[in-house]
Amino acid sequence: MMYYIKNIVNYFHHSFKNRRFIKSNIFKNKNSDTLFILGSGESINSIKIWDKIRSHDSIGFNYFIFNNFVPSFYILESTYPEYKDEYNAQLLLIEKKINTLKSSKVFLNISRGYEGIKKILDKNSINYKLIFHLNYNSNDVEDLKKRIKHKKYYFIKDLILLGQGVASIERLCLKAFFSGYKKIVLCGVDLNNKNYFFEKNQLFTEDIKKISNKIMESKNMAHKRNRHTTSDIKYCKGGIVVQDVLSIYQKFIFKNDCQIFVENEKSLLKQFFPVYNDF
Repeated sequence: MMYYIKNIVNYFHHSFKNRRFIKSNIFKNKNSDTLFILGSGESINSIKIWDKIRSHDSIGFNYFIFNNFVPSFYILESTYPEYKDEYNAQLLLIEKKINTLKSSKVFLNISRGYEGIKKILDKNSINYKLIFHLNYNSNDVEDLKKRIKHKKYYFIKDLILLGQGVASIERLCLKAFFSGYKKIVLCGVDLNNKNYFFEKNQLFTEDIKKISNKIMESKNMAHKRNRHTTSDIKYCKGGIVVQDVLSIYQKFIFKNDCQIFVENEKSLLKQFFPVYNDF
């Protein structure tokens, strides 16, 4: 309970500090019933349905910004302080790709180090909104089921980006459901390896390649046993991996009102969700 009280206090602190009432209603201006969530897995390079993605709402998060495709929404989150060198590279990447952000609706997640990103967005006159997240941090699957079904969390869903706290992807899926999407398609969410679509891209300029290399130095140290840490039981709180979190959301919250799909049939998540084939 003290954890949640602390988070709520932090929420009001940041609202006062930034002189604005922070609302995490990312998809307020949704234009379709299908949302494509664009991650950074290597399968992004094999996507052949960009026209379909372009005809629906889409959101890119964190390092999808390497890609030239401009989604409907962008969400940025600081990597500081765990990976300081990566954070500096992240800031430089945002500087280099600032024109991409000018063509999308941008959201910045308040977390440690967000001020550095905020400074860049302000300097370049990017129209963005701040969002704040609250993690359930459940200790086991049964605890998570109880928390997400509790009505008190539904009262704050428009103010705070809710989730277990395992990965950005699960918070975005929960927010997408609350926003009324009927289909959520996960793209570049592979999880069964630690490869990223931007690590060997020969089309990048030399300065972007250097940034990619610096980020990959950090990623290769972070991910263990040749898989993404969010899908590895050893590195997730309570042993609840992201695939279990998403499965719980689907079964106990989304039910028949909203369906999660995967774009890549080789994704680890194919074991849990159908492959999107509405072409």
